[in-house]
Amino acid sequence: MKYWILGTLAVVLISLFIFSDTNTPEPFNRTIAEYGDEVVITFVGKIDGEPFEGGSAEHMPAILREENFIPGFVEGIVGMEVGETKEVPTIFPEGYHVPELIGKEAIFTITLNEIMDPEDSS
Repeated sequence: MKYWILGTLAVVLISLFIFSDTNTPEPFNRTIAEYGDEVVITFVGKIDGEPFEGGSAEHMPAILREENFIPGFVEGIVGMEVGETKEVPTIFPEGYHVPELIGKEAIFTITLNEIMDPEDSS
């Protein structure tokens, strides 16, 4: 009986050791934005040096996919480091939902506030 208890205890301890290591997620600490990331950004868009309606947001969640933004916007964020701010030039494409902006050049000052942990998004 004594050996059975010791053997069972050993199996339990070994199992805990093995499985505790595989169930522990790696900490999320990536700081450089990549395509497909869910991020939080702040931005101000300007045309001819003047902010325009609908061209700004603070702490906006976004997924970095080309189809979610006008051309050039996502490319400007990819490679940014959390906390970094930079200016990204863009041109509003044909078919944009605000006709008076089509073909106009805008400069967006974008700050990458955060890269979200993909585990928290599911």
